[in-house]
Amino acid sequence: MGWDFIVELPPDDSDSSISYDKRQNRLSCRVQIKTHLNSDKIRTDLSLSAAERLAKSLDPSFVFVLIAEEDNATHSFKLSKCYLIHIFDENLERILKSLRSHSVSEQPKSPQKKRITFDPKTSGQDISPNGKAIVDAIFSIINPSMADYRKKKQDQLENAGYADRRFRLETTITAENPDDFVEMMLGIKSTNLVKLNAYESRFGINLPIDRLNQNQIIDFKILPTPIDCEIIFFGPPGSQPARLSASLYFPAALVPKDNFRIIIKSGYLDFDFSISKGLNFNLEINSIVESNHEFIDCHNYLILLDLISNNLVQRLQIKSNNTAYQSLIFDISGHFTGFKTEWFEYLKTVSDLANKILSFAGTNGNMTSFNDLDLHAESIFFAYDCIFNPKNLPQQKLLSLNKKIENTVKSNSDILFIGRVIIAEKIIAYACSARAFLKSENDKINLYYDIIQYEDINIVNTDDDSLCDFINKIKYKTKIENSIVFNL
Repeated sequence: MGWDFIVELPPDDSDSSISYDKRQNRLSCRVQIKTHLNSDKIRTDLSLSAAERLAKSLDPSFVFVLIAEEDNATHSFKLSKCYLIHIFDENLERILKSLRSHSVSEQPKSPQKKRITFDPKTSGQDISPNGKAIVDAIFSIINPSMADYRKKKQDQLENAGYADRRFRLETTITAENPDDFVEMMLGIKSTNLVKLNAYESRFGINLPIDRLNQNQIIDFKILPTPIDCEIIFFGPPGSQPARLSASLYFPAALVPKDNFRIIIKSGYLDFDFSISKGLNFNLEINSIVESNHEFIDCHNYLILLDLISNNLVQRLQIKSNNTAYQSLIFDISGHFTGFKTEWFEYLKTVSDLANKILSFAGTNGNMTSFNDLDLHAESIFFAYDCIFNPKNLPQQKLLSLNKKIENTVKSNSDILFIGRVIIAEKIIAYACSARAFLKSENDKINLYYDIIQYEDINIVNTDDDSLCDFINKIKYKTKIENSIVFNL
């Protein structure tokens, strides 16, 4: 049997310095009392409507289970145990889940006619069956304050049972063929949704949202969640691979193997790979011009352009932390052909620049070995700025570098060092010229760059024949042109 009570706890008069007008109001709680004769297996139940009242009140709510023992000699009863079932956390969630489940049953009855059962030993707290022990237990639960307790319970009432995806939409997507479906799942193509069913999911139980108009036609486009990954382009054995951070997009699982397709986006490069059509490569020239890039990205980008422009790319590897796609390898040899003329011109131009940097900078491809104060390093870094950040071309820095190079050459007798500095300057000029056709008409500036001031330097006796050959070619050109004007 059971009774419902609103119980007021005695006021806290432990602090005599607080006057009666300032002491806290009496704390109250809701209690249902259940009494059982002594038994090893005790289960107590109450109507779902009574449990609902206990659950939805922000006051502390409890079920007191009193265990009585019969004295056969006197035919009287005495309390032997007391269990305090606090309607909070798991106990509160059990009631809310039961109410939710009852709402969607095929033949729902009034909550007054449905029962919910608790095992006091697992759902409750065993306390001594006396007033002080009960009051102490309640106060320990309410601490630090009633306001904090109410806030926590309100949060549980509003949010308990909801997974990450609170709402679910069911519809039928019609695709003409598997490839069409894959494009929808990758967000490439939109589709019309006609039959819509929306649900709110709580405790894994779905309730339909009736206010949704099921007859309306909605243009729907999926926005797939990308997977962070690293893409690695491999050339011939022994060549340096290009590594780029990227976002990977996969279609839905269980797509037929022949229709497998992925999208890879890496800032300025887009790759569309499918089993049936191979690799489609898209170089976004505008994004290269308008974006800023880290130095190491620029270095890898130049390596990739060198591989692409010479049609040397053989394999693509995709690495991610996603367990389903930790390492994928594709043979993509022969796919980088047939570019637009201006794109190919750009690739070849920058590829040549990459070769000059890697061949003549004396770093063997280790672009992190420079000292930031080294003039040669400054020139190389500036060359990268010319290539990748032309919108913000630091023209004053260019003039300053010119002056530094001139002074360094005059004060240094190391012919090979002077030759490397000259190469750095020529790379700067080369980088500037590579930008000309990428700039819009409204964005052109004239940059005067003198490249004949070192014509009389003799470096024929150096050991680096390729270096000499390259510089002599530039010197030959400077005899024809007094100066070069680059349109950026």
